[in-house]
Amino acid sequence: EQTACRSVGMNLGIAFQLVDDVLDYGGKAAKLGKNIGDDFREGKITLPVVLAFRRGNDSERKFWVKALERGEIGDSDLDHAIGLMTKHRALEDTISRAQHYGAMAVDALALFRRLTRKLPSLFRLELLQLLLSSNLLPHHMEDGPLRFVLQH
Repeated sequence: EQTACRSVGMNLGIAFQLVDDVLDYGGKAAKLGKNIGDDFREGKITLPVVLAFRRGNDSERKFWVKALERGEIGDSDLDHAIGLMTKHRALEDTISRAQHYGAMAVDALALFRRLTRKLPSLFRLELLQLLLSSNLLPHHMEDGPLRFVLQH
């Protein structure tokens, strides 16, 4: 039971953090309680940044080094960062990884049968609502595989 609890907490925490990392590059400030791009301006290396950096060309990598390592950020750099993340599917792939960790947390809950009758569907619904309300998902994903995975 302790291992299952640990797994639930760890995997749910990772899923939450990954969603938070994505929301920093496209959520709505009023709903999030923080400004969009705070992580970028603070030079935080999050999974979307890592994915965009690794998938980028030399010029794109120089941008990331200049902005995040040296802290040389111009007025349009956040938009450029979001563009690179979109180009390289970094936000989408981070959401997919968040789904994976969320699913592992739900699976660990299966050891507690009396709790899992409704909790997994509620968890999936909450995660789905968070992702859909963030306006981050491409429209083709809203009614497709993401909704299916989170609801089943």
